Amino acid sequence: MIDWDNLRFFLAVARSRSSNGAARELKVNQSTVVRRIEALENELKLILFHKKRDGYRLTLQGEALLQEANAVETSVFALTRKASAMDVALSGTLRVTTAEGMALGLVPQLLEEFQRLHPAIQVDLVIEDRYSDLSDGKAEVALRAGPPGDGTLVGRKLSDQSWAVYASHTYLERYGKPITPDDLRHHRVVGFEGGIENITPARWLRSFAPQCEIASRSNSVLGLLLAAQSGLGLALLPCQIGDRDRTLNRVIEPQPGLTAGFWILTHPELRERPKIRVFFDFMVKEIRKYRPLLLGQSRAASGDPPGSGPTE
Repeated sequence: MIDWDNLRFFLAVARSRSSNGAARELKVNQSTVVRRIEALENELKLILFHKKRDGYRLTLQGEALLQEANAVETSVFALTRKASAMDVALSGTLRVTTAEGMALGLVPQLLEEFQRLHPAIQVDLVIEDRYSDLSDGKAEVALRAGPPGDGTLVGRKLSDQSWAVYASHTYLERYGKPITPDDLRHHRVVGFEGGIENITPARWLRSFAPQCEIASRSNSVLGLLLAAQSGLGLALLPCQIGDRDRTLNRVIEPQPGLTAGFWILTHPELRERPKIRVFFDFMVKEIRKYRPLLLGQSRAASGDPPGSGPTE
């Protein structure tokens, strides 16, 4: 009988193709990954990886076992979710995941209010841009921008949320203020790259200002925000972030094509779990007073002061 836990290390190395990448994913030391792979190879009496200078590559024997190892992982995750669904107490831990951009906005404030109303439930926030953090058991509920990309998830749209164009006072003094989206082609703009280069605002920017000067690029919403604050260029930001930042001016209003959904999602077998049902009900009710902020209705363009809190 093998140590089943070693299969986690086998899959992590197979996916990342390196012991370093697997160590980051599993949050362990690289030496632990190497030791676990060696232990599994000894247990199976097989060589699972070619260990080369540029990383790990599956051998034919490793390739032959990959599908079964994935099946074991899927079964373990399903068992874990089913066990979680049997928890009927309104206490303990609730793991909520969201993307970085959402975590910069309202999500922490919403979680704090939920925690105040339900002090017996400890909310753990997992900041992760992948949907797989629900399927792999890292979280039970996801708060996401846009519809669910995974057909196995259930949930509902809590609200729409809009993006707009923002600039620092320094930028406006130096380069002037754009009036229309067409004016962006004559300005310095913070561009998108990496994991966010194909989100709705990134596509909108390429469509309306393909010839604008890209002053810098970022692969995160936090990077967009910091670049705008520093005066590097104009930046597209969610209104729930830009409108609350007193160092920024909204220079162009939310436009058609710059709106995405704010969704709450979970697995079907967890939907009726009391803690999750209570959290769903709370979010549906609580989000209503924040809709003006989410939709960009709490501050006009031209640098009017932002609202200091939610609008009823």
